[in-house]
Amino acid sequence: MTCKKCNNTLQPSDGVCKVCGTPVRKKMESGKGKYIKVIAVVLVLSGCVLLLLMHLQGRLDLSFFTNLFSRDAAQIEDTLDEAIDDENEGETPHEEDEPIIIKDEEYLQNAMEAMHQAVLELLVEGDNIFVSNAGYLYNFTQGEFVTAGLFEEGLDNKKILYLRPASFADVDEANLPTSNNLVVFIARETITGIALYSTYGHHHVFRESLNGVLSEYAWGPLRGYLMPDASHSIFQSSLNIIRSHENQQNIHMRHLITNERFAFATVSTPGQSHILRHYILSIYPTSEIKLVITEGGTNTIQVINNALPAFDLYMLPDWDFDHNTLLSDGHNAVVIDLYRRGHIAETDLPQFISRTEYAAFAVFSHSSFLIHNSQVFPVRDWDEALGLGLSFPFYILLQN
Repeated sequence: MTCKKCNNTLQPSDGVCKVCGTPVRKKMESGKGKYIKVIAVVLVLSGCVLLLLMHLQGRLDLSFFTNLFSRDAAQIEDTLDEAIDDENEGETPHEEDEPIIIKDEEYLQNAMEAMHQAVLELLVEGDNIFVSNAGYLYNFTQGEFVTAGLFEEGLDNKKILYLRPASFADVDEANLPTSNNLVVFIARETITGIALYSTYGHHHVFRESLNGVLSEYAWGPLRGYLMPDASHSIFQSSLNIIRSHENQQNIHMRHLITNERFAFATVSTPGQSHILRHYILSIYPTSEIKLVITEGGTNTIQVINNALPAFDLYMLPDWDFDHNTLLSDGHNAVVIDLYRRGHIAETDLPQFISRTEYAAFAVFSHSSFLIHNSQVFPVRDWDEALGLGLSFPFYILLQN
């Protein structure tokens, strides 16, 4: 490039001519030059794509280029592995050869049937008493629920229920018979609800439907028991209902316990303290007799539970007792013994006496006595007698 004024040779970096001082005007790059550069870039990129395609098809080996970055890639991979190991530290390692089992519906149904059969076999083994507690199968003897973990045929999200099919009468999707006998149900959660299996086959219900059924089996306040005295409204209402049922006013309330939803009462007739009758009454929402029991025994627990699954069985007395241990005679001997020991006057007449071979409870107009293994304990009432902590059958006492 030369100066137009003096023809002096110029360098690309010269801003003015060093001979004449004329400013140097540099030519702007033409539009055509720009297009040439763009075309060059496109050609370079196209060539790279072509090389890559040839490599993928096995027609060209690019190991030279990949080897350039292999060391850096290995370092990055090692760094990532260390980060993953730190994140998973403490977790149980997963065995790569562990098979992934996808359980289809047929497999799950077969497993439910197998578990159901195992539960039925458990119910007839040994001397355990099985009942329905809040709708679930419960070992009353051991004081624990029967869970699916006890069986090899275990399933995920499974429960063992003990319900009456009639409880599903208002559940249209259940399609169960109206039987009032408790039966075992195996329940399994599904995406759309609850799958059930019993001796009546496979069924499916919505979660809300099952929750509504289970609410009918709740035992009420947890161990919230009350033994009301004669002045309590529950005592008076229960006694009046029993009097009306037996069509007589003179009733001895031997024992009464309630959780304010149900009440369990033991009564006798004056002069027949050795003959007991037991009542289960509802307290809320209405007061009425639900069940009358004239004999005790281990099977009585299942009878009560089947008839009233919502009744709290822990309100029952010890059903191991035999009513025959109550003696119908010997009452005069109790009075004479108390008189000879100076506890009563000759004119004192007993209002109530109940006895077994080793214990007795006697009530007079101004005093009460618990006789236990020939020892006499003056007490104010049945409550104080219980407070002594002695071992004797509760049913010899008088609560009113």
